[in-house]
Amino acid sequence: MTFNQNTQVFQGDGKCQLTVAICTYNRPCILRGVLETLKDQEIDDNTTWEILVIDNDPLLSAKPIFDSFSSVSHFIMRYIHEQKPGLSHARNRAISESQGTIIAFLDDDVLLPRRWLLEMLCTFERTGADCVGGRVLVKWEGSPEDVVKDCEKELVAYDKGECDILLAGRDVPIGANLAFKASVLHSQPQFMADLGRMRTNLMGCEEIELLLRLMKQERLIWYSAASVVMHRISGERLTSAYYKRREYWNGVCLAVVDKLQNGWLYCQLKAWVRLGQVLVTLLPLWLRSRAKCKNRARFLSGCHRRKYFGYWLGIMGFARNPR
Repeated sequence: MTFNQNTQVFQGDGKCQLTVAICTYNRPCILRGVLETLKDQEIDDNTTWEILVIDNDPLLSAKPIFDSFSSVSHFIMRYIHEQKPGLSHARNRAISESQGTIIAFLDDDVLLPRRWLLEMLCTFERTGADCVGGRVLVKWEGSPEDVVKDCEKELVAYDKGECDILLAGRDVPIGANLAFKASVLHSQPQFMADLGRMRTNLMGCEEIELLLRLMKQERLIWYSAASVVMHRISGERLTSAYYKRREYWNGVCLAVVDKLQNGWLYCQLKAWVRLGQVLVTLLPLWLRSRAKCKNRARFLSGCHRRKYFGYWLGIMGFARNPR
């Protein structure tokens, strides 16, 4: 392995069965939580694995936390500083640096039950999957607005029930708990740099673009019910204003994805269908729920309305990528 100033390695070298990649930006205290739960994973003694911490912060804020864990860890840990800003750059750096035959991506703000890793590997073995998306449940850290808590399943969690499911169509998992066969990621373009979070903007959908591309190639993408993470939700994500803004940008980002994958005519037709849904269905539903004081229905229809309107603006070229 080549060593450079942006990569620090502790313990071991060579190929392993699994790489766990955690991309982080300026959240060292949050990062500590996921590392604490990773070190307690139940795993077969014959399974070799490594943890990559991909620090996207110019100030190297994750380095002290990494150092405190790597000095006492009994497995391979590597610290990598990715200078190009943006989640997609950090994820792609993780792919290029990984030693594992399976690469699992975790958000830095999740907590893991002890069997998360074991259940993820078992799903790959049992199904022959090319990609596995695990269940993402919610751990509220603070008091969410009532309407946000009421809409937890639709807007915050990713929970498709107690059984593993082969996913199809546009039904794809989310990036907080997502693993791939490394051979799949090395055989094609990876996460789009034009999408993915960068600092505080809400551009996203880079994993959706990649997963939809894999589905077109007839790759097998499975939902794993038993490979669970707890997503820590705090700060502005406890507010309804955050989800309204996020859904608008989701619509803009999905427009980018559709332009790439489905061509001009499909996107134009879909954009006008979406606008029609806003005017004919969602706006009247929002007005009725407002009149009847149904906060949950009003909030969800408002989020969907913003998402569809963002999609229309994105297709028409009126919404610009903030980068």
